[in-house]
Amino acid sequence: MDDAVFWIDWIVTAVSAFFLFLLAAAQANKPIGTPHVFVAVVVLGMGGMVIPFAFRLICYDGSGNIKGWPYVLVADIVGLLVLLSSVAAGVKAYGA
Repeated sequence: MDDAVFWIDWIVTAVSAFFLFLLAAAQANKPIGTPHVFVAVVVLGMGGMVIPFAFRLICYDGSGNIKGWPYVLVADIVGLLVLLSSVAAGVKAYGA
C-alpha cells in the first residue's frame, strides 16, 4: 500500500513545475498577472504546509502508516488535482 502513495511526489512536482513556469515567463519578459501570483502563493502554501499536515492528521495513524486504501486514493487524487491545476496555470502564464 505504501508503494501506491504518490501524493507527496505530485505536490512537490506541482510546486516545482509552477515556479519554473513562472521563472520561464519572467525570463521571456511575459507579464505575470495577479491571478498567477495568487495561485503561486496558494500552491506553495497548500502544497508545502496545509496538505501534508492535514494528510498526517487524517490519512495516517500514530505510527506513520496510512490507514487504508480509501485514504490512499483520496490523498493521491488531491495530489494529482494540485499538480494538474498548477501545470495548467503555469502553462497559461508561460503561453500568454
